Amino acid sequence: MKKVSVIVPCYNSELYIDRCMKSLTEQTIGISNIEIILVDDCSTDHTLNKLMEWENKYNESVIVIPLNKHVMQGAARNIALSYASGEYVYYLDSDDWLVNTALKKLYRNARQNNAEIICFLSKEVVDPYKDTPNTKSNKPNRFENMTNATEWDRATKIFNEDFSRGCWDKFYLREFVIRNNLKYAEGVFDEESLFTTNAGLVVNHILFLNEYLHRYFTNFSGTCFALAIKDKISHRDDNAITWFNLYLKMKENGIYNKYPHLFDFLFYKNYFVSTFTLNIVRGYIFDVHSVNILQNTVKAIVPDYRTNQYLSQNPEVMYSFPLVEMQVTEDNIAEYNQLWRDYFKKYH
Repeated sequence: MKKVSVIVPCYNSELYIDRCMKSLTEQTIGISNIEIILVDDCSTDHTLNKLMEWENKYNESVIVIPLNKHVMQGAARNIALSYASGEYVYYLDSDDWLVNTALKKLYRNARQNNAEIICFLSKEVVDPYKDTPNTKSNKPNRFENMTNATEWDRATKIFNEDFSRGCWDKFYLREFVIRNNLKYAEGVFDEESLFTTNAGLVVNHILFLNEYLHRYFTNFSGTCFALAIKDKISHRDDNAITWFNLYLKMKENGIYNKYPHLFDFLFYKNYFVSTFTLNIVRGYIFDVHSVNILQNTVKAIVPDYRTNQYLSQNPEVMYSFPLVEMQVTEDNIAEYNQLWRDYFKKYH
């Protein structure tokens, strides 16, 4: 068994995949201890040729899965997991990379702490040529045993600024992923929350390793940009779709009943607030019908949002309460969209 399976979904990554793969094949844990699963999601450039070159060079450690239909990154990651055999699994985007000590540190710390998840730090890099391998931060590491955690424990010890919704800053015990049937949302952007939030609600042992082991870089030819997200109104509501599906999943598996107030907080903040703020960045506006659906859904699922102990203690969230309650019509929809722009400027 390999120590780590690294899953990399690839779409039009020919300019970046070599840098990503170089960072993986030069890991100090040793290439023989890594299984790299590369999924070509019907790229329209020469990505697949690049991937095959890496597989030919490291045929005992690299697996290429060429898809015959473009399924987007969530489904690509789900498909790849069925091929993974490593003790631990890590999801890396093809335009990003790891410092060369990352997997060795993550594996060692996971084993020493019996951790099902390790969260670590990511640094955004604008110019890769000016990056340094420095991993240090001023934050201490933190281990949490959540076996008998209360709802308050989950809210304060996991779901804070240390636990992002992204997938690239987390290292998982593969058996934990399979046992809890963790999946990414498919066919949508903002797909990570279905996986990462569910993981945070069921984890027993989690380590916050506060080192900058990951480097984040934006690929403007990748899925989010190549599919012209700024022009595809059909993807505007993807975040809301993902969070509504997560709500249904939590109700089905009983986790919602275990942590109702915490999940209501997460649902309100992410389904309602994030749906608007994410789309402000993308330049979208909302019509009356869409706003009413979002407002009515959050009122139905979180009717006591004003008295929820987590929501009522969060100034950023409380600021949005009038936006749930505002009667939106064709006469004031422009004003409503502007209020969300003002909200974004205030808190981002």
